[in-house]
Amino acid sequence: MIEMLAYVAILAVGVNLCGSLFVTGSRLSALNTLVLDRLNGMAEIEREFTQAVRESYGVVPGVGNYTSNDVHVVLETETTKGQRRYVVLGPLHDEEHLSKLVLLERDGVLEPEAMTTYRLPLVRMDFSYPPGGGRGVQLDAMTQRERGERRKSMLERRFVAAPRGIKERTGS
Repeated sequence: MIEMLAYVAILAVGVNLCGSLFVTGSRLSALNTLVLDRLNGMAEIEREFTQAVRESYGVVPGVGNYTSNDVHVVLETETTKGQRRYVVLGPLHDEEHLSKLVLLERDGVLEPEAMTTYRLPLVRMDFSYPPGGGRGVQLDAMTQRERGERRKSMLERRFVAAPRGIKERTGS
């Protein structure tokens, strides 16, 4: 009987240890998934920001209700059939998400062509660029750490891209 009680006690300790390992492994897996999701979200923002800037001719002071400042940046992109196209980057949908709005100017009227809001929530996003339509555009994006991470409380990334070059104006 005493031997049976000893076996049951050892079995209970083993089951408790295995349960603790399983719970810890599940928490680490969930945290890994959240961190990987954030990294993929930052990579998506970097890819889209870089592509938008590289496809543009440069930063313009503003178009319609949108002005280039530290919160938004307005880029002039390639025109089609005499119609000007602009890309506005910044928190357009809400304050936590970066959005990209493509505007097409037809007969002096701006029409939205497409809008994309990126899924990663950001605590802060700041744009900077040289005044007078200089050669580089920079985005500083900051996101919060995931619960359970032990490093810095905020994670910041800097993306820099240069517009394609000087455009040839036809009829402007």
